[in-house]
Amino acid sequence: MIRLALAVGFLAVFGFAAYAIVLLLTNYFSNQNKKEQNNQNNPNQNP
Repeated sequence: MIRLALAVGFLAVFGFAAYAIVLLLTNYFSNQNKKEQNNQNNPNQNP
């Protein structure tokens, strides 16, 4: 039971960490894409 609890806890922590890292990476790349799109679209946009 102790091994099972440790395994479940480790998987939960590892899964949460991986989920947080994926969220951070997706936010970082989406922000980079938004900056590039904004730089490309600024001359064509009306104020």
